[in-house]
Amino acid sequence: MQALILAGGLGSRLRPLTFTTPKPLLPLVNKPLLLYQIELFRKYGAKEIILSISYLREQISDYFGNGKKYGVKITYALEKKRLGTGGGVKNSEKFIKEKTFISNSDIIADVDLEDMLDFHQKHKSDLTMTLFPVADPSAYGLVKTSKDGRILSFLEKPKFSEITTNTINAGFYLFEPELLNFIPNGVEYSLERELFPQLLKKGKRLFGYIHSGYWQDLGTPEKYLDVSSDILNGRLKYPISGRKKGALIAGKGSKISGNLKIKGKLVCGKNVIVEDDVWINGSVVLGDNCQVGKEAKLADCIIFANTRIKEKVEIENAIIGRDCLIGAYNKIGKGTVLNDKSLAR
Repeated sequence: MQALILAGGLGSRLRPLTFTTPKPLLPLVNKPLLLYQIELFRKYGAKEIILSISYLREQISDYFGNGKKYGVKITYALEKKRLGTGGGVKNSEKFIKEKTFISNSDIIADVDLEDMLDFHQKHKSDLTMTLFPVADPSAYGLVKTSKDGRILSFLEKPKFSEITTNTINAGFYLFEPELLNFIPNGVEYSLERELFPQLLKKGKRLFGYIHSGYWQDLGTPEKYLDVSSDILNGRLKYPISGRKKGALIAGKGSKISGNLKIKGKLVCGKNVIVEDDVWINGSVVLGDNCQVGKEAKLADCIIFANTRIKEKVEIENAIIGRDCLIGAYNKIGKGTVLNDKSLAR
């Protein structure tokens, strides 16, 4: 089995974090976001993974290398200019040898790819798209299907009066290689807005596979925090490395005060120092080598590696980048996102 992950986007809604780090490398519970998808594809038997990369691409290729460390072979399709989702697939054509799973790199889901493959083959589908039911589909692209799952139409960001279904495009596809012939070479081109409607018009067999498990995209800081919390609280089943003690999971070399007060969950990377009388509320993640000073209060936040938080700091519902210094008595409020090397005195 092959898989292609589209990892060339700018991640503009997660700025300023993505000014210095490509979105696929942003840490999610102290692992790069992209690694979750690589491990999902490996779990279901993918031996070769193609990464379509563009923005800050050297960081991605340097981090993952040839993939041997992660139990797969990784090949890189380099986009010299932005090509969009469809253009990224076409640019990867020389590496695609068989039916291939394709995904957007900012999706976290527990899709059963084996069951999806069975569905694809049973329906003799040219393209199978994972669909996910949501309570409010107005912010997404709706996908309408027949009773047997055949896709009938697409509707981008519908008005309330136009909503007749609640299933949205979940960003995972199973693609027959012949469909590459419908994508133009070397131009920016969209799977969602251009290729898929074109394939419908040409009578190709497009089917929607309903996924009823976990699904979320990490397009915004709010969703980033939500998914982190979901992993810490077991709503998305994913192993977290480190020694566990009650509501605390701490990595190797971490030194955590015995009078830490936790009302929620705390995950620490390696070599983290948490001093006396620190309060933790909700879901908190501390990256490797972080330091938290006495009487600090942290609530529902993500702190990247090598950041120092001095005494009596309060941080709530925020994301703090790498190598930051948060001076004593500072209050970091809801919705704050600080880039790497930020200084708050």
